[in-house]
Amino acid sequence: MKEIGILGWCAIGFLVIFIIGFNLWLYEFFKNKGEIPEIQVIRRSFQTLQNPFGKEQEQISELAKRVREISPPSAKKE
Repeated sequence: MKEIGILGWCAIGFLVIFIIGFNLWLYEFFKNKGEIPEIQVIRRSFQTLQNPFGKEQEQISELAKRVREISPPSAKKE
């Protein structure tokens, strides 16, 4: 039987590390009930790219709504 060279051992080591890493990732996936933090980060990044001032616009809309609620109704000028 032919001996395994250094490249073969490197390939085996990489394969073992890959399998262990994948199993750890699956464990975390099922432990968190399907919420993968990496995917959440990517999803938030895409939302930020699509609407960079989305959070600020929501806050401004909420402020405008609250101001309308506490402001007395103004008389219409004709």
